[in-house]
Amino acid sequence: MRPGERIVKAMEALPRASVAGIASAEGEDVARALRSPETYGRAYPAANVDAYVESNTAGKNTAGKNTAGTLADERADDAFGHVPAADVHRDSGSDESSSSSVGYRSVDEAVTKPDGVKVRFSAPTLNFAIKELGERGNFERAHALYLWMGMQKDERYVPNRYTLVALFGAASERGHAKIVTKVWRQRLLFDPDVINSEVASAAITALGRCENWPAAYQVWKDTASIGEPRNMFVYTAALTVLRESQRWEEAGDVFRAMRDEPGVNPDAITAGLTLAAFDGARRWREANALAKRLVDVYGVAMDEHLCHQVITIAGRAEDMAHARTQFNRMLESPGLVVTTYSYNCLLGGYARNGDWDGASDVARELKAAHLNADSYTYTHLVSAAERAGRYDAADDVWSEMLRSPNRAVRRPSTVMCGAYVHCLGCQGRWMEAREIVNEMRGRWNVSRNAAVYNALLGALVRADEVETALEVFEEMQTEDGVLPTEISFMLLVRACQECGMVNKARELSNVRDSLAEAGALENDFSKYDSHAGSSAQEVGRLAAGLPPV
Repeated sequence: MRPGERIVKAMEALPRASVAGIASAEGEDVARALRSPETYGRAYPAANVDAYVESNTAGKNTAGKNTAGTLADERADDAFGHVPAADVHRDSGSDESSSSSVGYRSVDEAVTKPDGVKVRFSAPTLNFAIKELGERGNFERAHALYLWMGMQKDERYVPNRYTLVALFGAASERGHAKIVTKVWRQRLLFDPDVINSEVASAAITALGRCENWPAAYQVWKDTASIGEPRNMFVYTAALTVLRESQRWEEAGDVFRAMRDEPGVNPDAITAGLTLAAFDGARRWREANALAKRLVDVYGVAMDEHLCHQVITIAGRAEDMAHARTQFNRMLESPGLVVTTYSYNCLLGGYARNGDWDGASDVARELKAAHLNADSYTYTHLVSAAERAGRYDAADDVWSEMLRSPNRAVRRPSTVMCGAYVHCLGCQGRWMEAREIVNEMRGRWNVSRNAAVYNALLGALVRADEVETALEVFEEMQTEDGVLPTEISFMLLVRACQECGMVNKARELSNVRDSLAEAGALENDFSKYDSHAGSSAQEVGRLAAGLPPV
């Protein structure tokens, strides 16, 4: 067994108390350790030490604190969020054979005498051990090994860039963010030469996994503050974290900074990540404005994925002129492949804006291009026809879908069923709507979610079938295990009040309040920009997963 593997095995066998014991209370001990060559083997300027102490006493994790921090984070900080102090080294003359029978009593013993026998190793061996411990989910032990490396006088064991990359790569939980941030701040203050783009991107990615976007964003800024160039990997890592956190303003700042960074040019990947952050935050108009400048201002070379994003966002921003322009450019570009999905992106914009004529034109273009319509194509067409009040056209689209030679298309999606159920409800055809909901399970084996049931409830309420609506309300919970949402209760409470069922309305209101207090009530109104008004038609539109008029 190689030395690195033996160290990993010994570290895994180390008691948890020994792992936690290598880190003592932060602040005073680290200042003393950093000033003492006898402890660390190298001294640092007192001014830097004072700056470290001051920054830590001012508040923990000032590089960026996760606003969604939990009690678990604080406990993790108490257990492992400390900086290194001197470990208690065993005397070199102690019994070497006792470790195999008694167990490892310290990190130093586990590292230097795995299996009770001294082993020769260097920093690369320990880097391997840190990486391996991280892959096995032992971040605390990987961190303990890193701390041990920093306490040694021998320069062979000094943590290097690969050590930091290995340690950051091991972080995966929220509580680990505090340790990653602390290690980053230490190196930034005392050993900035070890920081480069590889270390920075590893730290940013780790903090993203730990759901701490403020700290990741701060690392991105810190890298520039020490004069270290930020390469594409750093920018991609930062934008990925901000996309996942839906931080559109910060993502815009990062993307714009690429123009001024030497050796870095915005590309389709970073542009797509930026637009996705805007999209996740529902800032479509701002995203659309940025998308219009991607080629001329930022010099981004468009690819298929980015074109699809731009078309989709333009449709959501109600700028169909830009969506159509981008789609036409895609058609005219010999290097881009136009697929059914491309047409669906354009169709989605027309559907959202209730433009049946525009949607039907796109459908004809799709057929002329010898491409096959899929389930999403029909879903958008049904939605566009419903918003435009072209219920006859919606029926034609539904019938055409059922006649499709493609079996996968003949099996409508949950979204399409919800849209057509809502369309039938607007015409008062509640019995057909209920039949489709029943066939979703019996005929097509398609899952029925809250949006589908809410669309059916809207159809029943619209037809004054309140008793039937209450039956469906029970069925959605007992048959499919679907919890009612804000829209479900809003429909039924109002319907019960209007038909004189005051006690039932009060009972439903109490159930809604209980679910809300337990955190089990989905606020599906929040998915939309607004629900201007509270008529049954508007609520039903939202319930079907369709944007308001």
